[in-house]
Amino acid sequence: MIVETWLEPVKPMLVTWVQPKDWQLLSSFERSLSEISHDKSKGQPLQAKSLLASEYGMVDVERKLGGLDRSPLVQALIQFICGYHDLDYRDVAHVGHGRMIILHGSQRQQKLWMPKLASGSLVGIAATEAHGGSKIQATKTIARKNGGKHLLSGEKVYISRIKEAAVFIVFFKFEKDETLSAALIDIARKGVAIETWEPMGLRGWSWGKVVFENTPLTELEVLGARGQGTAIFKEHFVYYRPMVAMTTLGVAAAVLDRTMDHINQRRARRDIAEPRDTCLESVGHHCAAINAGILSALCAVVQNVENSPNSSLWSRMTKAWSVEQAYHTVSELALFMGAAGF
Repeated sequence: MIVETWLEPVKPMLVTWVQPKDWQLLSSFERSLSEISHDKSKGQPLQAKSLLASEYGMVDVERKLGGLDRSPLVQALIQFICGYHDLDYRDVAHVGHGRMIILHGSQRQQKLWMPKLASGSLVGIAATEAHGGSKIQATKTIARKNGGKHLLSGEKVYISRIKEAAVFIVFFKFEKDETLSAALIDIARKGVAIETWEPMGLRGWSWGKVVFENTPLTELEVLGARGQGTAIFKEHFVYYRPMVAMTTLGVAAAVLDRTMDHINQRRARRDIAEPRDTCLESVGHHCAAINAGILSALCAVVQNVENSPNSSLWSRMTKAWSVEQAYHTVSELALFMGAAGF
């Protein structure tokens, strides 16, 4: 069990936020996801999400909004389990970018989208442009006034879930505004065109570009208040980055476990007497690094839960370090799977 092997060692540190009932939920989720992942007819990410949504889709959402009202720490642990099974499962038990609707949506927006989130609908995010993703304030996507409405024009690139998302949260500026705004836009709307790209790696979710060409936009679709886009974006990603970190660390843990299983099988067959010291040193190094990443990511979640002034810094640090560490773990340990002498 992933929970017992990788997550229970941090249990004593989480008693304030993760209760016994939460550990039961984690074990139950692990069993459910394992069953789905082994069923080839149901194992695709979108199918898995629809199957899991009713029970695990809104874990850290308030009960009054239809969620389970558990701590974000529980959601972070769920993300590790998802990553361990398959990185493409990163969205199967999470409201993801829909959290911005939960926190900032109007009553009208929540009434429309909360039931859909609860049933497994995905929310995409359209923020990155050709000049880069870290400079959203420099957006060239502009909404220009036209009578009683606005027309939105611009391009967003490197968009995930481009086919699967039911709605996109688009970041843009109203004409003459200096500040960023956000709005909910249906991808099927007139004036919206998508271009799918073939990714080099992960193919579980679609990927590509969204083009807005005089796309109708009303004030009712603005998320939060006009001009609050930057604040909404920053707040969301303080929460979201550690979830990404935990998912990638789950992938790294799975590769490490598979590597050790492979080595032990070779020992049992007497292909090798013992693994070389250099092999064990590498495995030990990556095991320690994964655990350090878990602690860092959980600490980042706690910083956010407790409204620490350091929460933004921690979220950025832990995501950057954990993703890079997961990449190195997968790349380096994979070599032992084919190295006959080790």
